[in-house]
This record gives sequence, C-alpha cells and structure tokens, in this order.
Amino acid sequence: MIRRLIILLLIVGCVFGDTIVYKSGSNNRTIKNVEYIKAGNGKVYFKAHGQETSRFCNRIIEFTDDEGNPIEYDCSAVIVEESLIELEKKIEDTMSEDEIEFIIQKTKKPVVGGVFITLGCVVIFGTLGQECDDCDNIAEWEAFSNDISSTQKIGFAFIAVGGILVALGI
Repeated sequence: MIRRLIILLLIVGCVFGDTIVYKSGSNNRTIKNVEYIKAGNGKVYFKAHGQETSRFCNRIIEFTDDEGNPIEYDCSAVIVEESLIELEKKIEDTMSEDEIEFIIQKTKKPVVGGVFITLGCVVIFGTLGQECDDCDNIAEWEAFSNDISSTQKIGFAFIAVGGILVALGI
C-alpha cells in the first residue's frame, strides 16, 4: 500500500516541473512546480498551486521547464478570446435572448432618409455640365444660371432633409 502511494506521489509530483523567477520589489521570487499556460497582453500566464495566475513580462527574470531549458513565450501577442468570452457572458447575464431579438427587430433602418439623399444627389447630378446653347444675351444667361441654381438648391434641400431623417433613424 505504501509502495503504491509513493509511486503515485512521484507521478503527481512530476506533473508540473516548470520554474519561474520574477522580480517582486527589490527581491527575486521563485515559484517551482508551475505549469506554463500562455503568454500575451504583456503577461505570462501559468498554473501554480492549483490556480491560474500571471506575472507581468517585464518582471520575469527566468522561466524554465523541468529540465532547466528556457521556456519561449511572446508577451506582445494579443489575447482576444478571453475578452470576447467575458463580453459574451456579460451580455448573456444581463439580457435574455428574447430581449436581444427584440432589439434587433426594432433597430430602425433609415430608408426614407437615404431615399431623400439619393434624390438630392440625382437632382444635383442632373445640373452638372449643363451649358446654355441658345443664350444670345446676358438676360438669357442669367435666367439659365438662376434655373440651374434653383435646381441645385432643391437638391441640397433633399440632401439636408435626408441627413436629418438618417440622424433620427427614419
């Protein structure tokens, strides 16, 4: 019985063999029998005493495996999955699926405002490049110019109304 217990202790005792040495204030601290998990966002994550913990990369002096070889890690890596999982959990905790579906259905699409903006653009585009071919005097040229200007003002009014409607979500 004791023989089996010793063998079990030897097996379990060798599961985690990594060692981390880091700076804590002016002292160097060492934690043995840790398990490297990952690195990123400026930290190294490892399991020590049954709990996941982390240390800032700029404080780590040495991280070695059970044979004394250095463990390679990249602190500049971006870890996104945890943030997304936490955000998803917060959303699930605060809102039910029915509430989320209701919000999606009630989200207004500003179609009317978009139509007004499109109409305004079409009206203004229609005035581009127009020339007065049959203008013989200044009076006819001024009438033509006033007509173009009035048409463009209508187009700009359509665009302004469309912008307001889009801002209101209509």
